[in-house]
Amino acid sequence: MRAAVYYGPNKLEVDDVAEPDVLPGTVKLKVGFNGICGTDLHEYYAGPIFVPTAPHPLTGQQLPLTLGHEFSGTITAV
Repeated sequence: MRAAVYYGPNKLEVDDVAEPDVLPGTVKLKVGFNGICGTDLHEYYAGPIFVPTAPHPLTGQQLPLTLGHEFSGTITAV
């Protein structure tokens, strides 16, 4: 799938990324609309602020990663 991937301050690229697996307690969503959160703009211009630069202790995620939580769509798998 294609996603806007954040690499660091002022560095955002649209890349091909692996489609995430549907894990227990999660859903797969076909995104219909999305927005940009003000926090994501701060990350882009002045970050990383909240984005982990080393593996996060719970998720293991770190840069580069796909930001965002302001979207809506249709659930396609549970």
